[in-house]
Amino acid sequence: MPPAAHRSLFPKRTVAPPCYAERHFEGEDVFKTLLLIAIGFIVLALFRAYQRSLGQPPSSTREKTVEDMVKCAHCGVNLPRSEAIYSGGDFFCTPEHRQLGKK
Repeated sequence: MPPAAHRSLFPKRTVAPPCYAERHFEGEDVFKTLLLIAIGFIVLALFRAYQRSLGQPPSSTREKTVEDMVKCAHCGVNLPRSEAIYSGGDFFCTPEHRQLGKK
């Protein structure tokens, strides 16, 4: 076969560039992509903040004042002053210890 006939049977193939190489990003496309990513981060941050707020008690319980602790005159247990029984100048943890008196 002559060389000219050989070329006609096998045409020259051109390799097409990958599709991402054909398209050049314009400024508007990059801006839209960055804006979409920023919106995604904002939504994620709001969602996480909402989840954290569900696990915390209401603000009224968090603002409780610190209470003084007192010691039972009979057994020596420490308890808040509001829960203690005051009798005869001493604090007791239960009515039974109040009846038994100071040790």
